[in-house]
Amino acid sequence: MYRRSSAILAALAILASGASVAPAQERLPVKPGMALAEASAALKAACPGMTVSGEDEKYLDCARPDGSLEIRATASPAGRIYYVAWSERSAEADVLVYTAGLAKALGFSGKGKDCRYYDYELRCWTGKDGTVLYSGERDSKQRYVSYLTNEQIETEDMGAPTATPVTGEDP
Repeated sequence: MYRRSSAILAALAILASGASVAPAQERLPVKPGMALAEASAALKAACPGMTVSGEDEKYLDCARPDGSLEIRATASPAGRIYYVAWSERSAEADVLVYTAGLAKALGFSGKGKDCRYYDYELRCWTGKDGTVLYSGERDSKQRYVSYLTNEQIETEDMGAPTATPVTGEDP
């Protein structure tokens, strides 16, 4: 009896530990730093109706027909992705649990911190390459909305941003 209960508890612990979180590439097929062609191919696989628009900067828009995922990625005139915004459904009601799981799935470490991104109070993490994840907002369809930005890429490709929309405060 004890061994069977231990095995069941161990299996439940593995599931609760994040093994059920979709791999980063499945969850978000495009990231800052990707080339425009690579990002286009990745998004086309996730969303066959993906579109590309824009003159200098290119905007890649992807929406799954079932509404479970919408992505907009922005590429610089040099053809590198520097900004990604997306909305996704989640059964997780606790925003802190959702954001921590998302950060882990996308390869960010640590607890993150409270940040202001434009007019939104969000949780944020900064990656080793300078990419920042902001998460914790819900849209009108109750999907979580998250953002990946990389100001270093934006600055290298287009010059310094005119305004920095972010202020970070340690918890």
